[in-house]
Amino acid sequence: MVAYDAEALVLAIPSIGREFHASTAALANVLLAYVLIAAVSLVPFGRLADLFGRKRLFVTGAVIMAISSACLLITPSVASLILLRAFQGVGAALLLGTGVALLTSVFPRGETGTSIGVSTAAYALGAIVGPFVGGALTAFVGWRSIFVINIPICIAIALLGFWGVTNDWADARGERFDVLGCVLYGVALLAIVLGIGDFATRAEAPFLWIVGAGAVIAFFAWEARHPEPLLDTSLFERNRAFICAVVAVLFYQSAAYGVGFLVSVHLQTVAGLNAFEAGVILGTIPAVTVILSPLTGRLSDRVEPRLLASAGLGAVALGLLFFSTLSLTTEVAYVALYLLILSVGAALFVAPNTNAAMYSIDRRLYGVGSSTLVTMRLIGQTLSVTLIGAVSVLYVAEVELTPEHFPQLLNSLDTVFLLFAILSIIGVACSLARGKRTTILQT
Repeated sequence: MVAYDAEALVLAIPSIGREFHASTAALANVLLAYVLIAAVSLVPFGRLADLFGRKRLFVTGAVIMAISSACLLITPSVASLILLRAFQGVGAALLLGTGVALLTSVFPRGETGTSIGVSTAAYALGAIVGPFVGGALTAFVGWRSIFVINIPICIAIALLGFWGVTNDWADARGERFDVLGCVLYGVALLAIVLGIGDFATRAEAPFLWIVGAGAVIAFFAWEARHPEPLLDTSLFERNRAFICAVVAVLFYQSAAYGVGFLVSVHLQTVAGLNAFEAGVILGTIPAVTVILSPLTGRLSDRVEPRLLASAGLGAVALGLLFFSTLSLTTEVAYVALYLLILSVGAALFVAPNTNAAMYSIDRRLYGVGSSTLVTMRLIGQTLSVTLIGAVSVLYVAEVELTPEHFPQLLNSLDTVFLLFAILSIIGVACSLARGKRTTILQT
């Protein structure tokens, strides 16, 4: 459901822009609001799940997703759309922050790879459904109809979670919630991300960076001496496996998340396809991931995760370098091939990296550890979207996506793809630095 909501709306971006006469930067904010609010909420929600029960917060997330989807059906403007997408991000954070923690609570260590692989495949399946269904609904019914599907499914998720999950794990029950740490964490993340997004347009960006950096320092200083912290620093102390996994996720998502948005814009503008046709092509990104993720997850219980994850990030970098050569004459078949390379890379990276990270931490910290991983994923997604916005301001400013501006648009796309490729190469280095499985076990 979370992946569907993220991916389906990507195909609707050009239609939303035409209806509301919105700029590229405003349309990027539609995606940014969802991932930014989810990123800010994840670690606090993960801690609350450890305190009060992972099942309880999971069900609450499904209810919020249903309510926000109903409201999105009648949104009258881009501003209200962005606001409601932020509310949806809260629901997404509750679901994402508890999902992997629930799985690792059930399966014993050494057998979590398969369950995480299946979970990764399920997320990728939602990402497949998103482009296909989102593209079809946008083309033949209208972009608002994308959210109709959410309502009954989210209600079903809530009911299944309430009655189908028989335990409500809360391994940190009785401990206190770190309110000040939560505030500092939120301020740090919001200031840094908004500062990056405003880099090309606002003079206050340096001020936001200073505030963000100060909040980061204050946050970790406070957490280090708090008896029951929001983010247990023992997750990072002498745990190279977890640190490298977290950083690798950050660089992977920073490089890969914006691809769907950029390719959707290219296919529906320069290539002249409609939303449904673009959705069919974009479905090739997660299709291979669905097939391969359970296999790579299971394989990561037996083979060095760093080798699998690093090879995956290398494939992502290669695909992005190919994308940086897009032109007015690039054939759609080549676009599909580049997407296929990216999907293989995603399958090799995500499940093995997640399995290695969760294997390296204590069971009491599953909720926060899971949330930290997903938070890095969402921060990466946020940075990916803000990077697109910053570069688009340099090349296409506030212009609409019309044919006379296609050369400028392509310059913008190629620049972003090249920057994404550089980020993924850095991610390869981080992934390789985690050490061998034997080192992880000793740690």
